Amino acid sequence: GWPYARVGDPIKTEADALDPDPPAQLRATLEAIQYLEKTVTGSAQPEGIVLRYGAFYGPGTGVLDGDMLAQIRNRRTPVIGNGAGWWSFVHVEDAAAATVKALERGRAGSIYNIVDDDPAQVREWLPALAEIVGVLIRCPSEYELLGAPDFRCGIRECRERLPLYRDR
Repeated sequence: GWPYARVGDPIKTEADALDPDPPAQLRATLEAIQYLEKTVTGSAQPEGIVLRYGAFYGPGTGVLDGDMLAQIRNRRTPVIGNGAGWWSFVHVEDAAAATVKALERGRAGSIYNIVDDDPAQVREWLPALAEIVGVLIRCPSEYELLGAPDFRCGIRECRERLPLYRDR
């Protein structure tokens, strides 16, 4: 996800470091995430497990909720630059199943990425979603940036400890 440091392998695992120098507008959020994760993983009573969810999808959630779809319909969600930024997603039913498995089988003090096995670039998923709602997504030149964000993360630790994903 976005909090990971942008070094090393492009697919991030639970063991990879978080961004030591995030953009200014994200610093407070990342500091809150770090504080929460340190508190939860260090807790003995009760024991804690951290679940890092990907972007939710499914009926009425995440990228399929009314607000997001309205933003797309009103052309307020452009593809930035060449759309090379990666996102990791998780269906809400898989997220629920992963949460139950983590409670049943997770190791105290652990962090698990809860994402599907198919990260997608913005240039793939955003136009596909826009097409579903009947909108053509364009890449206006005024939105081009030098680098696109990378929201890919892997589930190595989660898959090894918590067998929870069904084959699609």
